[in-house]
Amino acid sequence: HNLPPLEHSYSELPLITN
Repeated sequence: HNLPPLEHSYSELPLITN
């Protein structure tokens, strides 16, 4: 499975960003 960079995922998820 090809997953996008973690940084990109974090940016999309406010919960993780916060």
